Amino acid sequence: REPATAAPWSRVRYTPLAGQTVGVAGELSTPHADAETKIRAAGGALSPTIRAGLSQVIVSDTAADGRPVETTEAFKEAMRLSLRLVPEAAFFRGLELPGR
Repeated sequence: REPATAAPWSRVRYTPLAGQTVGVAGELSTPHADAETKIRAAGGALSPTIRAGLSQVIVSDTAADGRPVETTEAFKEAMRLSLRLVPEAAFFRGLELPGR
């Protein structure tokens, strides 16, 4: 009897952020290390700064000091550069496997 082989699609990784670099504006509700792990697992990279060329910017509700995120330099820079802003919850929901 021949050994069973895995279906070809079982080896395919779900990488919705393949080749993308994202930034963060505000204080995420998820610890930074956990967020970076999720982003890397999805094929992306996390930038330490807001800069031109980012694929998108994850936006939280508040800054680390409790101010509205809209008052932070990171948010203002993302707006100035016309980067795609994505709310934190929506961003991480988008990393989940479809159908789960």
